[in-house]
Amino acid sequence: MNILIITTCYPPVNVSGSIRSLYYANYMAKLGHKVSVLTVDFPNQFSNYDKSLENRIDESIKVYRCGLGILYNKFYQKKEENINRTAQINQKSKENIKSKLRREIKSYLAIPDSYMVWKNSASKLGIDIIKSDKIDLIFSMHETPSSHLVAYNLKQKFQNVRWVAYWSDPWTFDPNRSEIPYIRKQIEKIMEKKVVKLAEKHFFTTKECMKLYREKFIIDKNNADIVYRGYDDNLYKHINSDDMPKEINKDKINILHAGEIFTKLRDINPFIRAIRDIKHNNIELYKKLNIILLGGIDNIDNVEKFDDLDIINLLPRKSFDEALKYMNFSDVLLLFGNKNSNQMPGKVYDYLGTDKAIFTILGDQQDPLKLFMKEIERGPICENRSNELKSEIINILSRGFKKEWTCRSNKFEWTNVVQDLLSKLENI
Repeated sequence: MNILIITTCYPPVNVSGSIRSLYYANYMAKLGHKVSVLTVDFPNQFSNYDKSLENRIDESIKVYRCGLGILYNKFYQKKEENINRTAQINQKSKENIKSKLRREIKSYLAIPDSYMVWKNSASKLGIDIIKSDKIDLIFSMHETPSSHLVAYNLKQKFQNVRWVAYWSDPWTFDPNRSEIPYIRKQIEKIMEKKVVKLAEKHFFTTKECMKLYREKFIIDKNNADIVYRGYDDNLYKHINSDDMPKEINKDKINILHAGEIFTKLRDINPFIRAIRDIKHNNIELYKKLNIILLGGIDNIDNVEKFDDLDIINLLPRKSFDEALKYMNFSDVLLLFGNKNSNQMPGKVYDYLGTDKAIFTILGDQQDPLKLFMKEIERGPICENRSNELKSEIINILSRGFKKEWTCRSNKFEWTNVVQDLLSKLENI
């Protein structure tokens, strides 16, 4: 089968969605399919640019890229801005004029997202790709909605080409989009409805999101399914003892959160209060901890100051390979669920590739992480309340880990994940 993957997240950009699309494409190719990828040509000063990830792209894959346009290139967040922002921990950060302007422009004009110019050029290039690469199936990935709109444009021109829409996040139901202007939201709802009605099949990453879309858009049960993300076992095997990051302290219990903390979705204040309470009431246990927040915090103003907690280290984003080293040498991996969301953080699958305990802090009572993590039994699961968090941290420090918390599940190895996905494409 000749497959065209359309995604705005693909190497060399280092975000969760890029890792997902990278491995879907790679393993589709390894399993005998011809894969083309239509994606974004990111500038090398983009904040999440990670050149090393390009080395992971399977040589057989044809990668096509389109630029982002003058407006995006003028206002995108550069690496220097990202580093400065994560360093602002001892003083209240001040928004500059450029960041305010960027937010206002994006809020009113970026319909449906920052890739509005890209989607037009990508739609034109997609026509040539479908013809030259004899595409049988379009697989559009909702890391941003523009990917689906490109697929929508192509499907209208090539009705004999099958189209599967992959929803790693909801669109207009996404809590991150709750504050966009009313008119823009109504326009996007119309776009979303057109996408859902035209695609032949829809893949979701949680049962909750699938239920939401099936009920809202009356999707037939045979045209909706659950697929997963995975981990690459080989990446973890090649990390050796010489690779231990200097921030890891083997004389302590190292608790790591890998990835940027988005404060609109994840509230880390109860965790900070729990650590502070342990410090005030049991200094000896406190001294056993070494906490690393790797990847920074998107808005430090939304987080209680914790400069009095010398065991918490806030580090800027690292490359994907470097982040894996931190995971591999930590003792406990910290996983925050999303508030008011039916989605799970993609990093849970990177965590599952390790043999480390995973400490899950739920976003709320409806967090889909609760059932998922309970089924795989990889560590304690807590409500996001400081007293509960404090008790669980003390339990970890005092009693250690259960054996099953450090056992991997091969269900989520990439080969098995993509084989499962491909089997669900057969009846389209």
